Amino acid sequence: MTHFEAWTALCTVRPTAPGQPDHQLRIVVWADGLETAYAIIQRDLPAYGYTLRDMSDLRAALSHRNGALARSVSPQQPLQLYQADPHQTEAAPRVPLLSCRDLGQIAPLDGQPGVLPLKTSPDALQDLLFGALERADTPTAHSRCFALLDAAKLQFGHSEIEDSDLTWRCLFKDTAAQSLANVAPYLVELEQDNDFTRRLFTEIPEFDATMTSAHMWPKRPAIFLRSALSFDALWKHLRRFTKIRDKSGTWLFYRFWEPENAALIRARAHDPGSVFLAPWCGTAIDAVLFPARAGAMWMTPEPALRTLKPSMQMSPTDMDALRTQRQIDFILRLKQALKDDHPELLPSEGTARLRALYTRGREKGYLVEQAAFDFVRCHLLAEAIGLSFEALEHQLDPQQRLTALDRAKLIWRRLETLSRATAEA
Repeated sequence: MTHFEAWTALCTVRPTAPGQPDHQLRIVVWADGLETAYAIIQRDLPAYGYTLRDMSDLRAALSHRNGALARSVSPQQPLQLYQADPHQTEAAPRVPLLSCRDLGQIAPLDGQPGVLPLKTSPDALQDLLFGALERADTPTAHSRCFALLDAAKLQFGHSEIEDSDLTWRCLFKDTAAQSLANVAPYLVELEQDNDFTRRLFTEIPEFDATMTSAHMWPKRPAIFLRSALSFDALWKHLRRFTKIRDKSGTWLFYRFWEPENAALIRARAHDPGSVFLAPWCGTAIDAVLFPARAGAMWMTPEPALRTLKPSMQMSPTDMDALRTQRQIDFILRLKQALKDDHPELLPSEGTARLRALYTRGREKGYLVEQAAFDFVRCHLLAEAIGLSFEALEHQLDPQQRLTALDRAKLIWRRLETLSRATAEA
């Protein structure tokens, strides 16, 4: 089981405000290991107005002489900044605009054999999603439960939503809604005792994960919203955020309905100018549940966020945080894929080795996710049987005419053949 604890590091940081000198901070982070601690500090530090220049003395905080540091972080407050004096316990005064509550791993519903009446959602989520939800500014508001759902994760695409007997609508309009119907986001108002609602929270181990007509939890196809708005009003609010601008003004699609965005949003929750807070600004959303694979996250807007005008442009700090989070997510998926399909290739150095190979692959042009995955596993398999990836790369594509994706696939197939021959020898 993954073990989270407090980690601490002495960091040289540079304020993002121009003209400010570098200085040292003692940073404490809630993480499950050295590599994760380093990655989280890199990702989250810009939200506090700093960029990382150097880091030293990264260790588990309990091994540090000041135990108060270890008690200052938790799943709800994963990062704290202090003066460089390890006995100084005055944290940086940054208050998150979204309150983030870590729910941990949620046990989904099973097939519920012999259970009557059938449950609609797991006990841990029932009250959060369907119970009374008070809000400080409107405590009597009737807040209903909605799913913001990705049709691309469903076995039969949008037809499963059409057959749900629930109120639904695609966030795209007109031609885009038709041509992208099976990969588009949909707003669905959930009802208790509805089979579609129940399947969203069900996982039946003996079924393949892709069989969303039987269970959807393995695919994590949705995030869940509480809102007192009418269906039409909530739909109008959410569709504003399907596209955002980068720093050059170019429009980008923003998949804010992805459950794995939870870590990124929490990392940027202190910055009122972050584009990742945009969908949650104002009074439309009372709460949102992100059922991320690393653990479910329940977020509620703080009063300051309810009066904030949403930013529609991605800042350089947002872009840096996005890149870092994508790297963290990829390394986690890569590690799991190797564990499932090639456990013998998992490096003893853990994620440090995987991260180094991932970085090298990107430098060599293996940018597409599948190409990056093949690059890493090719390197590991080549090393395991005493071969050189670079030599095979030059032998099979000396003029570099293939795409990185096709080249990586070709090298992997050759390595599989060589590996079998080595095993049979």
